[in-house]
Amino acid sequence: MFRKVLASATSLVQSKWFELAGQRNSDIDTVQTTLSYLEQNYSRAVLEYIINLTDGNGNTSLHYAVSHGNYDITRALLDTGVVKINTQNKAGYTPVMLAAICEVKTAEEKSSLQYLLSKADVNIRATQAGQTALMLAVSHGCMNVMRLILDQSDCDVNLQDFDGSTALMCAAEHNYTEIVETLLAHPSIDVLIKDQDGSNALDIALENGREEIAELLQRKENSSAKSRQSSRLGVGRKAVIPPRSAGAQSNSNSSSSSSSRSYTSRYI
Repeated sequence: MFRKVLASATSLVQSKWFELAGQRNSDIDTVQTTLSYLEQNYSRAVLEYIINLTDGNGNTSLHYAVSHGNYDITRALLDTGVVKINTQNKAGYTPVMLAAICEVKTAEEKSSLQYLLSKADVNIRATQAGQTALMLAVSHGCMNVMRLILDQSDCDVNLQDFDGSTALMCAAEHNYTEIVETLLAHPSIDVLIKDQDGSNALDIALENGREEIAELLQRKENSSAKSRQSSRLGVGRKAVIPPRSAGAQSNSNSSSSSSSRSYTSRYI
């Protein structure tokens, strides 16, 4: 009997909390007043419990605040110091991963997102396909958010998803030239990483006819090769970038596995 009552009470609190803080039109003043009331009249333990309640899909109020673009509420939740920022929902996404595919329109939103990123682990990989926040930002062409993620000192630009793809490979496949240039400027970028098909970013660019990106990657590979002492890596790849007129012929000579490649489906 007690368990039923407790479950019913928890369900009611959960419903009221998400109604208050998890809506697109949630009011920041009401949320802040509630947070202060819980801490002052109950305890931080109660505040922590309520603020980290999850719905049926494993989302917390922070997930909703971020996905709705309620950055003032996002900051208020973070300021409590008890929100579990790296909680993954049932799809395996953290609030930061959701933020990675949102637009940042104002300086205030940028500041709030930087605050969020500074407190989160940006290298967590989603449980379904293994994407990181950086990969998601790249796949959605979210340049501004991607740069904010790269600015985090702990960001691992070379992490691979479950298929072995990196953010650079994704950018090359999607023909995001500016994003590729930004990633190549990162001091830790490794252009030689291969995915499970044995292809690196240059291979993927060539397979998809991304000639401008292929040239950028070729120059980076050559530059990297010259700076390495290893004889194996010191010998750069010979020029393989086809002229535009030979593009179709080059694609036809690709292996059958490359013709069926689809990186787009790997990303939400």
